[in-house]
Amino acid sequence: MEAGKQHKVFTSDGFPFGYFLDGRLYEYRTSTCIGYLNESGQLVDEDEILGHMDGDQIFKSDGILLNIEQ
Repeated sequence: MEAGKQHKVFTSDGFPFGYFLDGRLYEYRTSTCIGYLNESGQLVDEDEILGHMDGDQIFKSDGILLNIEQ
């Protein structure tokens, strides 16, 4: 993903979830950073793995599929 560019993130149902900015995932409701992508393509928060990225999708550990708009 391009640095400095915001990418919208939607649930698999098409509902707005948040956005990616500079490798970090933010929720719309709170504008809180909930995780970042490490060099392995995993979505992490400190030492906890929250999910992983595959192409333009994130598969969260809790079963939620997120789609990233390019």
